[in-house]
Order: sequence, then structure tokens, then C-alpha cells
Amino acid sequence: MQLLSEESFSIIEPLLTDDYKRVRSRLALLLNQADCEIFSAVDVLPNRGKWLSDSPVALSRYQAASPVEKEMIAAYIENAKARLLPAIAGHITGAPYLFRVPDENNIFWYRSDNGEVRVVLAQWGFKRTTDPGDVDVIEFLLAQPRPLSTADVTVEVAYDYGAPLADTPMQLVIFNNVTKFLTDQAGRYHVGKVKTGINFEVRDNEGGLLGAFTAETGRELYRIELVKTVDCTIAVVDRNSQPVAGYELNVNGLQFTTDDTGKVSVTGLSYKSADRVKVTSDKGDDAEYMLSPDSPNEFVYTANLPEEIKPEPEPRKVRVRILDEDGLPLDGVEVFVDQPGGVTLSAISDADGVALFPRDTFVDRKKSNVRFVLTAEYQKARADRRKGRKNS
Repeated sequence: MQLLSEESFSIIEPLLTDDYKRVRSRLALLLNQADCEIFSAVDVLPNRGKWLSDSPVALSRYQAASPVEKEMIAAYIENAKARLLPAIAGHITGAPYLFRVPDENNIFWYRSDNGEVRVVLAQWGFKRTTDPGDVDVIEFLLAQPRPLSTADVTVEVAYDYGAPLADTPMQLVIFNNVTKFLTDQAGRYHVGKVKTGINFEVRDNEGGLLGAFTAETGRELYRIELVKTVDCTIAVVDRNSQPVAGYELNVNGLQFTTDDTGKVSVTGLSYKSADRVKVTSDKGDDAEYMLSPDSPNEFVYTANLPEEIKPEPEPRKVRVRILDEDGLPLDGVEVFVDQPGGVTLSAISDADGVALFPRDTFVDRKKSNVRFVLTAEYQKARADRRKGRKNS
């Protein structure tokens, strides 16, 4: 154990009402080992106290530190106070006094294996009996400017096409401590003083990493640029506004085929690279649509399909059926229709005895005279057929 300090109780007086060894034991239960070691072990004797450390490396006094190292020491203590006091305030009476020391001689420090500055306090929770007022040595140190070891950090988050992410909830992570914040109208958040060389991350509200940085001397603005992508839906219709399924078209150089509803969905378009979509097709005209970075992008593309050729409707006809005295159809008979005005139409009956005449050639059906002529040959053949039917 290293003896850091030994002092008479006639020179210093306690700020805590509880037994200091009991307080140190309680800290060991509440904090992890690294944080507990900030408060050196204490051996309380009848008239004086001893403060010791079991650090494997020799500790240096605050006065021996360089200006940059002093700023780093102040930053370490500031961070430790912010982290530890909320955790121990409900368990130790007068917890803020733990970060009070009589003078700078009781502030020790060393560098860990990874080069980080660590601090150990001796005579914590004590003040000098000769102090005229309530002097807080550590608060005085923390109030000093730290131009050599800290950076005044502001984070800016914007899309790659220039628009800021305004009023957006995000997370700042330093030393695994998460601070939630909301960007302003310019997409910025003022973090404040951060020790140079310290790594910090900016994450979205779900914890996804947006950017990782190291605080640098002289650098104030740390910008995160996010790629803005948009989606769009293109509905292909014909000239009658009916959806066209299976239609092939080209969108910004990519080939698509419409689904059963006549639509294609295009996702992940870079808004910075192209704030519009161009649609082309071998069958149709080119079309161009402006994209919106925020609202839904839904477009209608009219396919230049060839006109459907409809067959000419069958002309309406007038049917004239010729039957013999037995009610049987007379086929192959030339049928004449005499109309008013001396117009005569003619047609040959089919196997059903039906002769067809175009409807639009009739002047007046009621005043038309239908007649037909049976040739001698036809009459003889007809008589033979009738005779044959009787004999059978």
C-alpha cells in the first residue's frame, strides 16, 4: 500500500457525519473497483488519519502534472462526479462531500495501461479547520478553462442532399454512458466540453450507429451525413385508365415488369443522385416524375398500347323461310323479294329453307312481296324424294 497522506485532526475536520471506514466499505459495495479506487483507503487513528492506495503504479501529485495533464485530471473528476453521485446519493448521507479535499496536495493521479489519466483522492470528505469559508478546491479546479485538453463539441446531422435532421431524437455515447438528445432546427446538438482524445458515438433513437468520432483540439463541429433514399410506386394504365399487368418498363436504368395489379415498386433510390425518376418503354412514351424526400411517391404511367381492332359487326339480316305443303324446308330455292319502287332482292335458301337478306336493304317489310320459283328439275327431284319416303 502507498501512503498518500497523513494528517492530524487538529488541522482537518470531517464533512461527513458517518464513520469514514464504514463509508469506504459502502462505496466498495456500490461502485465497481475502478470507480471505488478514486477514494483512497482510510485508516482512522485516535488523533489523525492515514490515506493509502493499493495502486500497482506510483501516484503523482496534482502539482507535478503538466498543464495538459491538469486539464485531463479535471475532466476525469468532472466525469466521475456526474456518473457516481446519482448512484450513491441515496445510500450515503452528504454524498457530494466525497469530492471535497482540503487542498490540491490531496489530488493524486496516474496513467492506466491504455494511457488514460486516473485520479485518486486522499483526505476526501475533509476540509481545513482554518478555512475561513466553505472552500471547495475541486469545484474551483473544475471551473477553470481547459483549452489544451478539451474540445467544445457540436454534432450536426444532415442528409447527403443538404437537408438537416431537425427535431430528431438521438443518442450520444461517451464512456458507455448514453445521453438522449433532440437536434435543433439546424440538425445540431451542442455536446459541450469533451476531453481531447476521447471517443464518442452518435446513434439514432433505436441505438443504430450513425457516426463515431474522436474529440480533437481546435475542432468544434462534427458532421454526420446520412444517405437519403426514397421509394416509389409506378402504376401502368392503358388509355382507358385500366391497369396493365406484365408490362415491361425501364426506371432510371433498371428493368421492371408490372405485377397483376399493373404496378411496380422501386426502392432505395438515392435522392441526392437523382431527385426524379425517368420511365421508358419500348412500347410507350418516355415520362419523368419529380421525387419527394418525405411524402409518398406514387406515379401513373400511361402505356402507349396499340388500339384494339374490333371486328365489324355482322350486318342484321331478314330471314325468309320456305316450306312445302308438308312443312319441310325447301333448300336451294331462289327466293325473290319484290319491294316498293320496283326493287327486287334475291337469295338462295339453305338446307333449313332459310334465305337471308340484308336488313338495311329492305325498304318496307310489310309492303314487300316474297316469291320463289321451283324449276322442273327441282320439282322432279322433290317428287322422287317424297315417293321414296312413302315407300319406306
